[in-house]
Amino acid sequence: MMRQKLILLSLALMATQIPAKSEELSWARFMSGHGIPWGPTCIVPTSAGGFIVGSRGPWIAEFDRSGKVLWQKLTWAYGGTTRAGADGEFVSAGARKGPGTIRFDTTLCKLTASGDLEWARGYGSAADDKAFDVQPTSDRGYVFCGSTKPFRANGLDALVVKLDSQGDIEWQKAYGTSDDEEAFRIMQSSDGGYLVSGLVRPAAGSLYYKALVLKLDSTGQILWQKALATSGRDLLPDMMQTAAGEYALVGGLGLDGQACVIVLDSIGRIRWQRTYGTGRFSSVRGSSDGGFLVCGAAYLEADDWYGTLALKLRANGKIAWQRGLGSDSGVLVDAPDGGYFLAAYDHAGQGTYRLTSKGKLPDVCEPIVKNTTVTPAKSAARMITTNAVTTTTTLAPYPLSATTVGTSAKPADKCLFPDLTGFWQGVESSGHTVSGKFVCQNIGTGRPRPWGSIYLRFYLSADAAYDPTDEIIDSESVDVLDPGESSQPIIIKYTSSAGVQGKYLLARVDADDDFFESDETNNTVAAQIQSSTRY
Repeated sequence: MMRQKLILLSLALMATQIPAKSEELSWARFMSGHGIPWGPTCIVPTSAGGFIVGSRGPWIAEFDRSGKVLWQKLTWAYGGTTRAGADGEFVSAGARKGPGTIRFDTTLCKLTASGDLEWARGYGSAADDKAFDVQPTSDRGYVFCGSTKPFRANGLDALVVKLDSQGDIEWQKAYGTSDDEEAFRIMQSSDGGYLVSGLVRPAAGSLYYKALVLKLDSTGQILWQKALATSGRDLLPDMMQTAAGEYALVGGLGLDGQACVIVLDSIGRIRWQRTYGTGRFSSVRGSSDGGFLVCGAAYLEADDWYGTLALKLRANGKIAWQRGLGSDSGVLVDAPDGGYFLAAYDHAGQGTYRLTSKGKLPDVCEPIVKNTTVTPAKSAARMITTNAVTTTTTLAPYPLSATTVGTSAKPADKCLFPDLTGFWQGVESSGHTVSGKFVCQNIGTGRPRPWGSIYLRFYLSADAAYDPTDEIIDSESVDVLDPGESSQPIIIKYTSSAGVQGKYLLARVDADDDFFESDETNNTVAAQIQSSTRY
C-alpha cells in the first residue's frame, strides 16, 4: 500500500511540473479616423512580438503583441505604395501634379523606422510619369516602377527607375510596344536583377488586358518577357521568389475574375497554377514552412459573401486553412513567435488581426469570421512571349516638400459588438396626428465604429412586426453610441388628412444594416398608439 501511495505521489508531482499548454495569442482590432488613407501594403514584425503596418499616404503605425497602438504617423507625400527595407526604414512611391504644370510626376519619400520623414523627392520629365510600386535594393538603393506617357498624347509604356541610397537616378528605362503597357509591381530577384509585373492593353481605353511579366538584369535590360494568354482581364499585382528560385505570382484571371496563384520557373515557364474562386488576390508572402500566405478580395457565391479572403497554402497550392475577414485587399505574414499577422482594408478603416497557427481568432470573434469553403481548381492559362523594346527615359529628380504629422486613428476591439435598440415614450394620437419620442440605445459591449451615424426609419404599422408594406413616416440619424449610451429623444410627429391608419409606431434601428451586432433581432421596436382613432 505504501508503494502505491509513493507512486501516486510521484505521478502527482510530475503532473504539476508539466507546463499547461498556453492558449495562442489572437485578437482583432479596427482602426478608423478621418483623413487617413487606408490600404495596407506591408507588414513588418518587430523584435518585441508586435508589428508595423505601412499603408498608403504613407500612413505607418506600430502595434504591440496585444494589438495596442504604440505610435502612428502620416507623411503628406502623395505616396501610393509603402514598402519596408532591410534596416527597418520605409519608402513610399506615388504620383502628383508637377510644379507649375498639370502633368504628373513620380514622388518618393524615405522614412525612418519610427515613421519620420528622412527625405522626399519628385521625378519628372516632359511626359506624365507615375510610380505604382517601389522596393529597397540590396545595395541600399531603391527601384520603382510605373508608367510614362507623352503629355496629352497616346502611348503608354512601363517605367522602371533605379536610384541610389540618396534618391539619385542610376538608370531609367521604358518598356513598350505599339500597345499600352504599365508596371504595377517590382521585386529584386536573387540574381541581382528584377522581376516586373504589369499589364499590356491592346488599345487606349480598352476594357481588355493581359498580365505582363518582365525579367530584367541588374541594369534594366530585358532577359525574357511574357504575357498571360486568356480571354479577358488578367492582372498579377503581387509576387515573390521562392527558395528554389521560382516566382509565385498572384492576382485574377479572365472576364469572371478568378483569384489565382501562378508559379513560374526561372525562365518564365508555368510550373503550376490554381484558381481559388471569384476575386483577385493582392498579396503573397512566403511562409516559414515553404508554403504561401495569400490575401485578397473575393466574392464567394456559394457562401453569399464578399470580403477579404486569407489563405495559408502549402508549397503545392493545396489549402492548409482559409478565413474570410474584412472587406477588401490585405497583407498576411508570419508572426515571429507563431501564428500570423493580417492587415486588411475594412469598410471605412483598417482591420488588424493576430491569428493563431491555424488561422483562428478567439471564439468571441467568430461572428466576424467567415469560414469560407474555397476549393482550388486547376487553370489553363498560357504564357506567350511579348515584344516590348527598351528605351531610355529622361526623368530628373527635384526636392519635394513633405510633412510628417502624428495621427489619432482610433482602435476598437472588433470582437466587442454593439447591440442597437431603443424604447418609445409617450406615443399617442390626437385627431389626424400621431406623435411620440424614441430613444436609441447601445446595450452591447462595443462601439459600432469610432465615428459615423446610426440611421433610423419610422413607420405606421397594423401590428408590432415590421413589413415592407408598412407606411414610412420619418427618417433620422444619431451619432454612434458607446456601450451603455443612449441618444437624446427623437421627436416623431406625423399628420395625415386621412387620419392615422395604423395601430403601432415602429422604429427600425440601424435600418440599413451598417453594423454587425451581437443581437440583430431587437432592431425593430414597436409601441402601440394610445388613441380612440385606431382603425
